[in-house]
Amino acid sequence: MTNDTYLVRRNPRNWDQWSNFSFGSNLGIASYEKAKKFDVFPNPSSGKVNLPKFMYNEIEVYNMLGMSLGRFEISDGTINLDKLGSGTYIITYENESSKYISKVQVVN
Repeated sequence: MTNDTYLVRRNPRNWDQWSNFSFGSNLGIASYEKAKKFDVFPNPSSGKVNLPKFMYNEIEVYNMLGMSLGRFEISDGTINLDKLGSGTYIITYENESSKYISKVQVVN
């Protein structure tokens, strides 16, 4: 069995309290890490979202149920989410030292 990582909301009343949990074959939590919040703009967006300058490569997008909708390539500091349709999404970014999280609303 492989380790699976899930995005879990820790506080149902506060969207920015999400954490990554990794479950391994030992039927327990293998790791836990609290994500740092970052801002995106414009928010709400028609689909094109600007990210902080320290982000590069790709981000992962989740719906509000914590299900991964896939990875999106960062191009010139922006991502394009218009193919996801209207809704509220969680964006996560990970580098060598930290994990980051933000919420964006897409209105098509």
